[in-house]
Amino acid sequence: MQLVSYRPHGRTDESWRAGVEHAGRVVDVASLWNDGRSETTTRQLLAAGSATSNRVFTQAREQLDAAPD
Repeated sequence: MQLVSYRPHGRTDESWRAGVEHAGRVVDVASLWNDGRSETTTRQLLAAGSATSNRVFTQAREQLDAAPD
């Protein structure tokens, strides 16, 4: 698993978002942790500290494990 910056396909804006990627699948960090923003950047997540990052990675692992392949 790794933290990535990405642009969602099919969106009209050009904003970068933070995601957790594993085996080609990405979970948007905003769906796991969001401090009132509709989008979350990698920089914002890293600034939140290691405890928040660890919690986000744990939640991402749970979502990826629960998703069908």
